[in-house]
Amino acid sequence: PEDVDAAIANLEVGGTNLLDNSKVEKLGDWSGDSATITFDESTNSIKGVPNGNYPRIKNTSVKDIGFVVGKYYTISMDMKANAVATRSAYVGNNIGNVVALNFGTFSVSTSWNRIKLTAICRDHDANVADFGLYIYCGTQKANDKTEFVQIRNIKLEEGKLATSWSPS
Repeated sequence: PEDVDAAIANLEVGGTNLLDNSKVEKLGDWSGDSATITFDESTNSIKGVPNGNYPRIKNTSVKDIGFVVGKYYTISMDMKANAVATRSAYVGNNIGNVVALNFGTFSVSTSWNRIKLTAICRDHDANVADFGLYIYCGTQKANDKTEFVQIRNIKLEEGKLATSWSPS
């Protein structure tokens, strides 16, 4: 049984990436919300540095996905920070009162690691202002410009299993 559980846990099938510009070859649909973001060519990543309260990296292309209430979705990404930290991610609006997918909190280290998070879609209105994918890049109420996170190879897919990265 443990061998079977391990085999299932390590199984990867090719799920469709629902997120535009997921390889991050340019900023495109990516922007900062109380954060300054830049594109790092050497690592093909987005760097987010806080410049206000609730600093987040944002992608608004998700408003066109058509999330289905009651269905599971998984996000995975390579991520690192300049200091070990706890961060969070969600799909919803910028003030957080409309949340379709709450991926919760996760730990980020100072080296590249693959983060994998799953959430069930809640009732929501994707037509609200600033509906998007939000990934915190700093502590929520601190304007600490020395903090940062970097993300790359982001994948948002249907289901509970994170599969290897592929472009959208």
